[in-house]
Amino acid sequence: MSLTSFKAQDADLIANYRVDQVLALAGDGRLRDGSRTSEEFREYLSTVSLDKLRKYSQETLLKKFQDSGFVLQDVVNELGRRLGYNVENGRYRGVSNQIGHDGLWNCSAMTLVIEVKTTDAYRINLSTIASYAVSLETKNETAKRVGLLLVVGRQDTGDLEAQIRGSKFAWDVRIISVDALIELAGLIEVAVDQETEDALRTALLPVEYTRLDHIIELLSKLAIDVDRASQVDDSLDEEDLVTEPSIQLGPTEKNSEPVNAVLRTSKSSDWLTLEVLREMILTSVETSFKSRAQKISKSRYVIDNNIHLIISLSKRYLRSDQAYWYALQSKWKELLSSENSCLCLGMQDEKYYFRIPGPVALSFTEFMNRTQKAGSAYWHVVLNKQDQAILLNLPKAAKLLDLSEFKVEI
Repeated sequence: MSLTSFKAQDADLIANYRVDQVLALAGDGRLRDGSRTSEEFREYLSTVSLDKLRKYSQETLLKKFQDSGFVLQDVVNELGRRLGYNVENGRYRGVSNQIGHDGLWNCSAMTLVIEVKTTDAYRINLSTIASYAVSLETKNETAKRVGLLLVVGRQDTGDLEAQIRGSKFAWDVRIISVDALIELAGLIEVAVDQETEDALRTALLPVEYTRLDHIIELLSKLAIDVDRASQVDDSLDEEDLVTEPSIQLGPTEKNSEPVNAVLRTSKSSDWLTLEVLREMILTSVETSFKSRAQKISKSRYVIDNNIHLIISLSKRYLRSDQAYWYALQSKWKELLSSENSCLCLGMQDEKYYFRIPGPVALSFTEFMNRTQKAGSAYWHVVLNKQDQAILLNLPKAAKLLDLSEFKVEI
């Protein structure tokens, strides 16, 4: 039985395992380049939470075990994927005539050569690491600028920092701890705006900070995003009272409440938590495509690098004109424009969800209300409930659309 199959069969049991125990369940328990163990372990890491990745990284540092350094390397590369980089895993062990590195992270701006170190107890040969970047440029494997990122397991990096500052590589090398990398991935996971995601991702790139404009710009984007996140959350806070933007109704509908009415949610009809609902929808989609999904953020997933999923959830609101509400964010538009994409709308009090092909979902936005705020936008996705049917409110077309054809039982 594969590691991911074991997790699917008994998630509660494996959740309490140490990372060395988890590794023992994958293949023969030894991490080797190109091995089944490596494949299963990396696939498993793509399915766990950031908190679990933090726990595993700490365990590799607190007590050394067989292949603990390789485990940390895989955890770090998984963090790179959560950050939105296109990640190429490095080798566990060096091989002659091949470029040696722990990982390559690519984005539109540049390529980062990753080196993972558990400690700075020993001096690092920066020339050797820099030669990896030179080799990449020489072999024309990348036309972009190449930087070096040292990911360290512990915070005591004073000697390493001094070594870099005193070297000719000072402008090309940066250091970050694993804990800080996890915090950055957490910020990207909850970011509302695409601009904020991009700005956070570039925080890892080697930049000269004599001029502080870049830092101020990043802080400004974060402040705007925090303000946006307080108003729009695709899974919504678990509160009794949630205020959402007012919804324009079609002419055939009647609104019995004030325009900016407080939306009251029903708890008595909720049959499971939002997080469990999200996992059930994800499992349903994975079963349909017969492949595992990689988590990009709380709402975004990708299967086989080309099937994009957006999972958005709503509680049941006690309003006659609005049973469920979602924010279809503008940053998802490009993802949903792909034929291999779908928008999944989950309802906390229903045992089914709607899986709408991305291009079809985007075609509906022409008839939805839209909110523009601080350089970003979102469409109001409003579902009404009539008898046993769920209808999509398209106010600009003055119609309600039956979504039954997109219904998937869970």
